[in-house]
Amino acid sequence: MKAIKTLIPAILFSVVASTAITAQASNLDLYTTNNDFSGVTARVYQDGKPVEGANIQLFSNGKILRSEKITNNNGRADFNFVKGSNSVVIKVSSVGSEKSQWVKLERGSKG
Repeated sequence: MKAIKTLIPAILFSVVASTAITAQASNLDLYTTNNDFSGVTARVYQDGKPVEGANIQLFSNGKILRSEKITNNNGRADFNFVKGSNSVVIKVSSVGSEKSQWVKLERGSKG
């Protein structure tokens, strides 16, 4: 009986902890920018703080995986020399949450 009394609080703590992680994951923010011609930068934040170690994927035509990176300690991943597409999709996965965003590449728009 004593073992059961010890086990119940441990189970409750596990359920509460997993709920907290799920709630945090929903606060994931993805910001993307292009560098005027051939690159895309993705920045990932959670509750206003950079997320290190988030998986970032770059897709062309919305479905073809072209590149994959992990965010640095500033929550940033850079994709250089993106070729063959006028727009790409950046997808982030971290702590059980995913977000994606289209990025239009302004190729040679500066005159």
